[in-house]
Amino acid sequence: ALKSRYLPAIAQLQRKVRVVANAAQMASMRSNSSRCLCHDDCVPSTSGRGNVVYTKQRSRGRIIGRANMPQMYNTNPIPLNVSPGSVIKGVRTPATPRLTPERVMQRLAETTDDAALKQFGAFYSSELGGIVTEPGFMVVHINDHMAHRGDAVFENVPLVEGYLYQFEEHFERFKASAELAGLPLPMSEQRVCRALLDTAAASMKINGMLTFWLSRGRGSFGIIESTGPAVYAMLNTESVYKAVDRDNGWRALTSPVEPKPQYFTAMKNVSRMQESVAHLEAMSRGGDVAVLVDDEGIVLYGSCCSLAILTADNVLVIPPDESGLAGMAARNLAELTAQYSEDENLTVDRVERRTFTVDELKAAKEAFAVSTREGVVGISHIDDQFIGQHAFVDQAGPVSLALNEMLMVDRQPKEGSTRHTEVPYGYMTGMRDQLR
Repeated sequence: ALKSRYLPAIAQLQRKVRVVANAAQMASMRSNSSRCLCHDDCVPSTSGRGNVVYTKQRSRGRIIGRANMPQMYNTNPIPLNVSPGSVIKGVRTPATPRLTPERVMQRLAETTDDAALKQFGAFYSSELGGIVTEPGFMVVHINDHMAHRGDAVFENVPLVEGYLYQFEEHFERFKASAELAGLPLPMSEQRVCRALLDTAAASMKINGMLTFWLSRGRGSFGIIESTGPAVYAMLNTESVYKAVDRDNGWRALTSPVEPKPQYFTAMKNVSRMQESVAHLEAMSRGGDVAVLVDDEGIVLYGSCCSLAILTADNVLVIPPDESGLAGMAARNLAELTAQYSEDENLTVDRVERRTFTVDELKAAKEAFAVSTREGVVGISHIDDQFIGQHAFVDQAGPVSLALNEMLMVDRQPKEGSTRHTEVPYGYMTGMRDQLR
């Protein structure tokens, strides 16, 4: 008699408790952005039984799916009333959200780091058909062959006081690399050059580095199948803020990593796994740069640079152009040194374009790492052995500083220079003579 009298009241009280608990749970979820983590556009509601239900909605309010999602944001133990079949066994983790296009745009804009905001000036994409200046939107699709296969070539061009240094020479090497890789331009050379110059102008920077890529393009995840090649470009100022210790120089270590075949050293391509692994291995042993060597002991290149030496007879040795071991900065160094050989501050008698061995590197009067980004940096040690026949023990030699100064001075714009291309900043303000 007592059971029949009080059980209905107890059951009604239990239902009220569940309703109150679910209401509290709903309020907690609203304070934590109140979204279903399986579908970004779901909205929570309470079912007739008092359970929290997420409803996925489309336009006109049509309901297309329901899912019981109890305590998705709650890290407390799983409630006893949850059926085992609805919970993934193992560690308690929240479900991965499915984002709407609007939410993706918002997150791209919000997840940009401070360095990118400071250094990324402008980005061009032939896939987008234009230039963006918001760092969060400077993206390449995952099915682009540059992203998933490293199938692309690229170039770096210094921007100095509003002028691109050796832009035409870099573009010619860009085309040569593209030909070796079997990559046609997606548009005429004139249109590509115009897009690159406009990207530099849109950045509103006067110093930095213009990097541009030619990719096999988007398409399948196969080897070469794509919808067509794509061009990307970015003007960033990372090199402007990067400090290089030129007095102490770099410690170099010969690398156990096997170098690339010569065909690929002549092609400036995106796939740089050998250099990255070699550089990481050298850093793990306290070095600043790795030196890649072939089976015969010939020095090929550094993990981030070309290499050169000054012999005891004051001969500057730089690898030949046809070997693919001399980058654009190393080529400039050879030309400028021959041009200023009469300068009393530059103790170089002549220039030789040839390869050299590890033994020659260790016996050199000075050694140099040469690149477009860092210029000339002296190498003070090779495999913990001091390099040098000068008074600056355990430091870079004086010739390395003189060579870098010579290179930096040549990068400064000069009237009538054939090495400098003016950036059309007037394109941004509508100057008619720069809109052609």
